[in-house]
Amino acid sequence: MSGASERAYEQIRTLLIQEQYAPGSRLSESELSQKCGVSRTPVREALRRLALEYFVRIEPNRGAFVIDWSREDIIDMFEMRSMMEGLAARKAAERATPKQILGLSKIVIDIEEIELLKNERIKFSAEDLTELRSVKDIYLIARIVVYQDPLFAKIFPDEAVYDSRLDKPYSQDGQYFLDPSSIKVQNYIKNIALQACELGFDEIQYDYIRYPDSNSKFMIFDHENTTENRVKNINSFLKDSKDILHAEKCLLSADTFGFILTNNKDGGIGQNLESIVNNVDFISPMVYPSHYSKGSFGYQYPNNFPYEVVSAALNDGIKRGIEKEKIRPFLQGFWHDAKDVQLNIKAAEDKNLDWIIWNNSSQYELEYFTKIES
Repeated sequence: MSGASERAYEQIRTLLIQEQYAPGSRLSESELSQKCGVSRTPVREALRRLALEYFVRIEPNRGAFVIDWSREDIIDMFEMRSMMEGLAARKAAERATPKQILGLSKIVIDIEEIELLKNERIKFSAEDLTELRSVKDIYLIARIVVYQDPLFAKIFPDEAVYDSRLDKPYSQDGQYFLDPSSIKVQNYIKNIALQACELGFDEIQYDYIRYPDSNSKFMIFDHENTTENRVKNINSFLKDSKDILHAEKCLLSADTFGFILTNNKDGGIGQNLESIVNNVDFISPMVYPSHYSKGSFGYQYPNNFPYEVVSAALNDGIKRGIEKEKIRPFLQGFWHDAKDVQLNIKAAEDKNLDWIIWNNSSQYELEYFTKIES
């Protein structure tokens, strides 16, 4: 359609919507051409298009007339439309990719963020990441805290773990946990992960991918708090996330408690080693010696034996048949001197494992990374 025809179409359509012509009335091409400031040929093209959209009807040798809808016509039209749109929606849902489905929910959650969460994401831009890569070929990991979110829990209390005794979202030492079965929560996190991937991160790393580590009988979840439900909710979310991120060429990893390398169940938090490993690219158990209780692995004070404790924990996981390539432990970069941190690293490297080191304040001494003969 030419520019003149497009202008005529828009102007005539507007006139019809504004009821400038009565239903059933004849439309004069010469009159319309004057109103639209174009010749009669663009008007004819516009009228043919409007006839396809049921604004007008064209009768041979008589011209174009404004459609005159009866009450019965309108009822029939809406009944037919409701049937067709319902079928179209069902077919679209059956054939949609995970990313397309997530895109629909993303519209909703982004609106809720703006209107209700009122939080400002201070994040890297794509330019920032490109600059990082230009300095050195850095592998970029975006760490996202999943089920521990005080802001989301307070704004959307129905999506949080609830405390039946206090009648408010459950809090554990100032931490507020979201219900892992909540679809709204899952979509919220997957949207953030997808945005980070699209910015240029190589890998998305989920932290706090677990239920609260508490035996409180007052915690209320949408799904009964059983081992089966916990493991199912955690891993269905991980699988969906992995599918979405792989489609965008990003990898997915999960931080876990170190004890799941030894515990054969889920530790009461939904973290089962074999299940999680099947739904991520890497698992990062936090094998911090300071976090093991007295007597663990035969040591009264585990924090004083970093090499031995880290080695024993990693052995437990490897003995369960987990591929070494999928185990990338978080090592302790706090409450240890440089020599102890080096021993953490040596324990992982002696098993030919990659590793990540953690310090909450992001302060690392260069001496930590002095090569130890392994």
